[in-house]
Amino acid sequence: MEFFFFRAGGQLIILLLFDSYAFYGIDRNVERKRLKNLSGSLEHNLHREVVLLLKQMQVFNKHAAIALNDSLKFNNYWQNVSPTSYNYTSHRLNRINKDYFPNVQRVFWTDTAGMMTESWDANSSRYANNAKVKVDTRNYFKIINNGGGWSLGTDPTKFVLESITSYTNGEKYAVISARSDSATKSEKYPIIALATNLVSLYKPILPPGYGFCVIDKAGKVLFHQNDNLNLNENLLEETNFDPRLKAALYSQAPAHFFQNYQGNRHQLYVRPVRDMPFFLVTYVNEAFHKGFNVNLLVLTSLFLSLYLFSLALLSGLIILCNKGFSGILFKWLWPKKNNNRLYAKIILALAGTILITLWHTDTTYQITSFFLFLYAALYILIFIHNTLNGIPFQKTNLSSLVIILALNGICLATDVNAFIRTGLFQGVLLFLFFGVNKLFEEFWQNKNLIKWCNKTRKRARCCFIKMIT
Repeated sequence: MEFFFFRAGGQLIILLLFDSYAFYGIDRNVERKRLKNLSGSLEHNLHREVVLLLKQMQVFNKHAAIALNDSLKFNNYWQNVSPTSYNYTSHRLNRINKDYFPNVQRVFWTDTAGMMTESWDANSSRYANNAKVKVDTRNYFKIINNGGGWSLGTDPTKFVLESITSYTNGEKYAVISARSDSATKSEKYPIIALATNLVSLYKPILPPGYGFCVIDKAGKVLFHQNDNLNLNENLLEETNFDPRLKAALYSQAPAHFFQNYQGNRHQLYVRPVRDMPFFLVTYVNEAFHKGFNVNLLVLTSLFLSLYLFSLALLSGLIILCNKGFSGILFKWLWPKKNNNRLYAKIILALAGTILITLWHTDTTYQITSFFLFLYAALYILIFIHNTLNGIPFQKTNLSSLVIILALNGICLATDVNAFIRTGLFQGVLLFLFFGVNKLFEEFWQNKNLIKWCNKTRKRARCCFIKMIT
């Protein structure tokens, strides 16, 4: 039994060493790639969303141009299909804003002084639909009104995107603005703007422990995974003015670093948003990964201990049934010079068993994998025992077969699917062992082949001696 205790202790130590190396070495490099990929995905979705919003603005301008020439009043035409019907289901904003982007909360036009001239709300009643305020202090108005704006790639359309807190209802929105097209361009309607919750940045589904925010060059948080922090946090202040973050914002270059954020140590990845004066920050909480890693290590250790205990118990029973108490000393395992032929057969069987086990192993079925490794160890133990003791595999002790059948019964009671998969696995193993026996029987009967192998082995030994001397 000491053999199994030493084996268990050695495997647990190796597991701990590999886990530490993976967590503090490989995983950190992989995490950087994950944060980079997450950042790229968020940027791509944001650009796609802006394109759809700009197309939706063209639709609104088109219908506004029709409304200007209609006999009905501008706002009434928009809100209702007919002047006498005030049914909310016939609300024209709800109908038209499904052409490209259905999540528009409000569309409005402003004059050159920043006063809303028309304001259509998808969720308000017809009496509150035309709420108007002055927005001359907003960047989305000032930049467009002064002839500025940003463009996506080669698209000539100038736009501005801004995170705001609404003057009318206090809610947080993203507002995108642009010049009205020629059909509605006048002193009354020179600028069109949409208020919306950006789907790409508003509560997206992320893996546990991950987050993001969009900041400006001063570190002010414009959009955050937690929308309550929009416009209420400064990332530079939260990270104690980390010089790496300041350098990334100043140079507009990607950066990856570790820093305390929201009370925990985080990995952060910062990159500028293409075609916009923003920076996208993706991060992952190190505490989450540490907790996950500890849970993984504990569970793996428990299952490994259970596996080794089961293996020791069943192997002990098999040895006792075959050799009695004297077999526990494993004298038959002691290497002997005249057993080279048997060792070659065992090596071939071991190699085949490893390949077959890896081929059948599926990490999505943990119970099946547990029984697969247990069966592999027991079958190879029986094969080694029979080979070294000169017992043909087909004449395996009945007691050993009973133990294997009992284990199959436990597997069947645990999971039928695991029983079917492990049954197929055992069939392949038996085919392998019988094939190895047959192969070696034919091999040792071929004297010419044996002579050639002995000569090849001697030549290889001489070459090795020459190499080291």
